[in-house]
Amino acid sequence: MPTTNIQIIAILPEEIKSFGIGARVYTPTTTHLIEETPTLFLNKMYKKRGKNKKEMDQIIKYTLQISKNMPYIIDTSHVFFGFKYRNAVYDRERRGFANVSFVEKIENSEIILTTGESIATLNTFETLNANKNNAKTMLYRQQLIASYDWAETFDQIRNTVMRETAPRLTEVRQSLLD
Repeated sequence: MPTTNIQIIAILPEEIKSFGIGARVYTPTTTHLIEETPTLFLNKMYKKRGKNKKEMDQIIKYTLQISKNMPYIIDTSHVFFGFKYRNAVYDRERRGFANVSFVEKIENSEIILTTGESIATLNTFETLNANKNNAKTMLYRQQLIASYDWAETFDQIRNTVMRETAPRLTEVRQSLLD
């Protein structure tokens, strides 16, 4: 099963014989078939990162003022938005997810990826575009938070090093001026 260290392009539902609904996870080099639904796979990725879906949904709701079709924010390179996958076998589990970092554009009801592939969906252009824009906004927010944390950490390290390597003043001498 792929981890979040690998760049994930998309997670699509797929029927697994004698199991039910699983997910096919697409990476730049390979694909993996896993025995979990796409939603369950993303929820497990949340837990691996120490995040809670409900808390993240509250942040998204506050930031974007939306209550449906919320993106999944795993980290700074994995922000997924959902769509209705056209080739799904079961109506109930037809929700697929695309990493917004790999989406080049949306044409009609197809998601065109930067790798050249396209994903056929049942969503309208307006819905797909809104979902993609919401996910992009949250991606930029996550990157901003990470860069701010990095800059703050760098400042703390610099201050600590300067404090530890600065020459220490051991004795203060004063002399009277004529």
